[in-house]
Amino acid sequence: MVKNNFKHNLLHSFKIWMLGFLWVVTILSMGTPTYYVHAEPSSESMKEKQVTEEETEESSITLEDAFHDLCTGDLLKRLSIRPKKAEILSESDIQVFKTSKKREPIILNISPKDYEALTKIVEAEATNEDLIGKVLIANVVLNRVEHRKFPNTIYAVIHQTINGKVQFSPIKDGRYYSVQVTGETKEAVQRALKGEDYSNGALFFAARCLASDKSMNWFDNHLTKVFQYGIHEFYKY
Repeated sequence: MVKNNFKHNLLHSFKIWMLGFLWVVTILSMGTPTYYVHAEPSSESMKEKQVTEEETEESSITLEDAFHDLCTGDLLKRLSIRPKKAEILSESDIQVFKTSKKREPIILNISPKDYEALTKIVEAEATNEDLIGKVLIANVVLNRVEHRKFPNTIYAVIHQTINGKVQFSPIKDGRYYSVQVTGETKEAVQRALKGEDYSNGALFFAARCLASDKSMNWFDNHLTKVFQYGIHEFYKY
């Protein structure tokens, strides 16, 4: 009888724990924006990349942090310490980040309108990414500017629509218009504009755990994956 009661209580406690866990996941899943760039077919490629390591910092868990952890598999490990180092997929991916490839600096040719658009899209797309993760988003935008199948200005690339679909999800969901651009994002944009490039020619990126299956199927079936940095997977034609 005692043994049966113990088993019953243990099972009951486990069920309660599981219900609590599922409730937390459900709450986190509600009303969260999708972080991905989606475009219909165009054509081609460009550039390269490196990992820097930043110290961990104390912080409380935010909704965006929790979703970042879901993507990188750190949700159950995290308490109040947020690891700043990005996750890399494999040893072969790490090779991409060992050296950066310099492009011709374009900082003197950029208009205030283009600069503002670039800082806002980088902030919206890479809010919780580290400095290199932010440089990468700027690299993708600049790669598109230089690609013959995309518009030839930063602002036009960011606001481009193909078959009625915007190319960057923060334009659609409004995050682009409400973000507060941080100093780190401005630094990342400046470095990208001065020629710092880790992208290996990537023209697209997506966060698989936050994008729809339909979107990721398009990426996987129509593009070539280059590498993953942080929560973003980068692709080119």
